[in-house]
Amino acid sequence: MSEDRWPAERAVAALRARPVVADALLAAVVALVGVVVAGRGHSPEHFWNGSTVAGVAASVPPAARRRWPFAAALAVAVVGLVGGFTVGVIGAAPAILVAAYSVVVHGPRWAGPAMAGVMLLGSVVPVVGAGFRGPVVGVAAVVAVLAAACVWLVAALRRAVLGTRRQEVRLGVLAERSRLSAEVHDVVAHSLTGIVVQADGGRLVAPRDPERAAVVLEGIAETGRAALDEVRGLLAVLAEPEGGPADGPGPADVPTLVERERAAGRPVTCETRGSPGPVAPSAGLAAYRVVQEGLTNVVKHAGPAVGTLVVLSWELDRLVVEVRDDGGYVPARVPAGGRGLTGLRDRVSRAGGELEAGPRPDGGFALTARLPRTPS
Repeated sequence: MSEDRWPAERAVAALRARPVVADALLAAVVALVGVVVAGRGHSPEHFWNGSTVAGVAASVPPAARRRWPFAAALAVAVVGLVGGFTVGVIGAAPAILVAAYSVVVHGPRWAGPAMAGVMLLGSVVPVVGAGFRGPVVGVAAVVAVLAAACVWLVAALRRAVLGTRRQEVRLGVLAERSRLSAEVHDVVAHSLTGIVVQADGGRLVAPRDPERAAVVLEGIAETGRAALDEVRGLLAVLAEPEGGPADGPGPADVPTLVERERAAGRPVTCETRGSPGPVAPSAGLAAYRVVQEGLTNVVKHAGPAVGTLVVLSWELDRLVVEVRDDGGYVPARVPAGGRGLTGLRDRVSRAGGELEAGPRPDGGFALTARLPRTPS
């Protein structure tokens, strides 16, 4: 919680959330340091000399160091070079270091070598222009190279850290998009498959059995309401400020799902073996989705009239979910998206389990998931 943070931590978090304000404050600090460095040793009447003015002027561009890092560094370099040939570069030195650091962290990759060259040029040329020769020039060059190397190293490490964080955020976004895509697929595909099959059946029986058609229509309405409830749950998760996955339905909701299928006229039965108990939310949701996807695939690839058995086996340390049909094949009346089992396998794997899908030796097809009863 934010109330538990130290005041310094809250201040840092506030500045990170407002980079423009943070850079403006940094520019003010750089100007203050430049003025103090340039005016040190001067009498009060000579405190505001040309070098201190150069330090203040050089501190302005770093305020835009994130948005225009290379332009800001170039402006600081110009001030430093002009000041070096005229009033001295001491006051602009802090701004030069900040600009060099910023251009490596926030600028294009090619700007780093350019920064090193500018720092070397800005340190040696003013010394030569002032008439110094010999060892002084060498010392200035060594100091410039060391300063450039230190700035480069620190900035490169910071750039690597920021790149890693951006990659982590990107992977997190992709994982969340994949999770939501799987949820929408499972809910919508199953519900629409049931609605299409029931609508086809209702169209066939309506002329000779209107009462049966009314029952089919009620089944369609019930399937639609259930789908709407689940979609609302997904939207509620997206609307949460903190985000996070919803628990969603679980093994306890499987009998209701099967009963809804039976009400639609499908020969589906459900068996529970062992003693039901608590299960991790991710594993519980995966179990429900396995049953949902299995029933959908039976309709797609074997037909709505094929007998289907759903088995929930509560073992000591795991929950085994199986959906198997009696066999047979009819052309799918509902187009298959081709990603149902792939997404389901990923979901089961994230829950710490494993998924098997394939034909049965005695005919038909089986979908089996083994899920841990405790979080992995």
